[in-house]
Amino acid sequence: MKFTPLRISIIYFIFALLWITTSDYLVDLWIDDSNLLSVLQTIKGFLFVSMTAILLYGMIKSYERFIRKNNKVLENQKRRLDIALDAANMTTWEYHSDDDIYISSKNHNQMFGYPENETLNIQKVFNRVYYKDIKEFEEKVAKSRENGKPFDHQYRVQLPNGKVRWYWTRAEVLPDPDTNIFNGITMDITQRKELEEELQIERERLNKLFNRIPVLINIYNSERDVISLNAQHQEILGWTQEDIKQSSLLELCYPDPSYRKKVISDIMKQKKGWSEYRVSTKNGDERLQMWTNIQLSDDTFVGVGYDVTEQRMLENQIKEEREQLRLIF
Repeated sequence: MKFTPLRISIIYFIFALLWITTSDYLVDLWIDDSNLLSVLQTIKGFLFVSMTAILLYGMIKSYERFIRKNNKVLENQKRRLDIALDAANMTTWEYHSDDDIYISSKNHNQMFGYPENETLNIQKVFNRVYYKDIKEFEEKVAKSRENGKPFDHQYRVQLPNGKVRWYWTRAEVLPDPDTNIFNGITMDITQRKELEEELQIERERLNKLFNRIPVLINIYNSERDVISLNAQHQEILGWTQEDIKQSSLLELCYPDPSYRKKVISDIMKQKKGWSEYRVSTKNGDERLQMWTNIQLSDDTFVGVGYDVTEQRMLENQIKEEREQLRLIF
């Protein structure tokens, strides 16, 4: 049985009530001698005090064991939480706005470059925010403290060793109108930000390469809907993104249905190497081009081509001149 303070009080009350009424009744019933009655009343009082002391001691010790057990469970849970927070580069905290203090998990101070036993306030946090981000950070904090709205912001922190880290803090005010306490988490997202920056650089490089490389490139999905054309493709053939919104690029480049069927067959067969095709331009000309298609892991396709029209014309011209020379000599 779990002895809580309320249960201890109730048990004590019931025991005391039963003892007083029962013992007094029995003593009055059996004893007529007033002197003996006085002695028994004294003994009865000592017995009551002794028995209730033992009873209270036992119940309080039981409650004490219950508290120690629960404290141990809470300590183990806190230890596991601290390990999980460290592994996730995350900290949890409460900010008491009226008192301007933080109550936080073990690693909160460390994330901001302060000793573990130091009491943090909002100004100490401000002191660590990177100088380029501090203005926006202070404005958002002030707005949240003023209207009690949730706080959600990504910002940089400069630690005492000079290193700059990216943090993401999210918090909301507790739903108690009598307190001004914010519950929140702060996550270290430096690695994610670095990956995003690297990805952005790679995208920029690919975009420049995509539009400046002297070959024709189109990207399309498994339904043969074109996703993108590079600048060289639009410059040589004339077809634009607006054009392919109105009609299929295959229909525009290969208006002859039977010839277009052959081209589609080559694409679907994933024919290796390069194949030469007659491709129609927007102004009605026909260009000779070499094309190959590459299937990506997400089932999109990349068509890569280069124009050989002038090369074929030159080859034919050389062939004709050689034939003429052969006839003359």
